[in-house]
Amino acid sequence: MNTITVASDEYREYASITTRHPYNLILNLILRYLTPNPNPCYYLYNQPRPTYNASPLQITQITMPVLKVVAKISDQFPCLTDVLYVQNITGTISSQDPKYPFEAVITSGHDVIRTTKSGQTAILDAVLVGHLKDSDKKFLMKYSGHLNFSPELVEVLTGKKTEHGPPGNVKSFGTIELDEEAKDDKESWVVGQTMVGNGRFFRDGEDLFVEYLTEFM
Repeated sequence: MNTITVASDEYREYASITTRHPYNLILNLILRYLTPNPNPCYYLYNQPRPTYNASPLQITQITMPVLKVVAKISDQFPCLTDVLYVQNITGTISSQDPKYPFEAVITSGHDVIRTTKSGQTAILDAVLVGHLKDSDKKFLMKYSGHLNFSPELVEVLTGKKTEHGPPGNVKSFGTIELDEEAKDDKESWVVGQTMVGNGRFFRDGEDLFVEYLTEFM
């Protein structure tokens, strides 16, 4: 497998900082299904609080997008004073470069958004699951991110605007895993790759979406 090397030094710094504080969201997801009608916040109460010593990174544009992720944010509610839990995320993943084919449907997912002490930024930790567009072969996508509450973004989140500028207020990095059955499919190039992305929020009517353009390290 060829390694794609297009990420900037800023993204490499960001990834090295954030990976020191991973969340066990897979366990959280499993427990939700094992426990009748659980409150997802329950599993967050005893999680260690992350420390995030980096200042918000300068926005770096994605110059060679490989994938586009569009996710609809449906159900969200506060867990703690500074924690928002988002569940029932759906959407699509589509290739932006014919050399790297990948088309998929996001059928479910969740995100934990923790506001930092400054109140100007937040840390994201998400898990998305679904299947390849033309088959029932499954994928698992995990990513962490950094959200900058710019005035333009806040206006979108509060419904005052439908969109803000180009992707950049949300930075993320993550991985995609595939079913063992898909290891020889054309989409298998994603396995073992670390993706980095810039994102933006937008609205379609009352619905709120987040869109990422991603490259790979």
